[in-house]
Amino acid sequence: GNGSSSTSGRLEIFYGDYGWGTVNYKSLDENFANVACHQLGYLKAMSSNLAIKTQYGMGNTTWILLNGSRCTGDELHILRCNWKNLPCLYCTHDDDTAIECSSTLIWSTPYDGQVHLSGTLPSMGMAKVYVRGTWANICYDNVQSFHADSVCRQLGYTDSNNQSTSSSYSNMSWLRSFNCTETQPCFTYCFNQSSRSDSCSLGPLILSCEFKLKQTLVSTGSPSICEIHDSGSYASSHITITTTATITPTITPTITPTITPTISHTPTITITTIIKTT
Repeated sequence: GNGSSSTSGRLEIFYGDYGWGTVNYKSLDENFANVACHQLGYLKAMSSNLAIKTQYGMGNTTWILLNGSRCTGDELHILRCNWKNLPCLYCTHDDDTAIECSSTLIWSTPYDGQVHLSGTLPSMGMAKVYVRGTWANICYDNVQSFHADSVCRQLGYTDSNNQSTSSSYSNMSWLRSFNCTETQPCFTYCFNQSSRSDSCSLGPLILSCEFKLKQTLVSTGSPSICEIHDSGSYASSHITITTTATITPTITPTITPTITPTISHTPTITITTIIKTT
């Protein structure tokens, strides 16, 4: 089915060797819809249409990948919710899910310390941090893999991959030096005000994030623990949040998701993990 705009449509998720699959409508609620929209880069789901059954038609994917998801609403990624099956072998496309998201982007009103990947998908792009009213590029000069991992964890993913840089950029505000451990859930724990610089030799950090089911116990960040206060302190002192996804014993996926919003000629949302709405 086709969405009526870039913020609405049938919800699909991309997961490793399964490829694209739909999400079963049964048992979904407002919390799930809000998490899905947030992962797509939108502030929340529209209250009038939180999770809609086949409003935009049935999918034609081989798999229906998620079933029985239960979210608190605070998760930053739908695979951090509790769910029953991946894939759902007894579900049918008669119960495919659609969602409608608000048009407000989550980075349009950022919190101090918020990270954002500026690219075609919420899960990949040029890494930026909002510090004291300015979006600063993360300079590639001193970045190690665990610094990039903490950027992805603050966005709800488990890991980073494909770290690179680019000679094409316009923002001249930089974060250049970092000091944090390999397990930090927030990139904001990796720098302070002295990290700011007007120069960068190699250019900005560009990366993509992934979600590995076998690493769902990896801590993730959220505004409640990652935000920088006026004093320079954090909302909470290095608290971590962990959630577990359940998986049926017969399935042991080792694939890494890439959820990616895609829009067809007639608008389609994609959250990949990638998820999307068509």
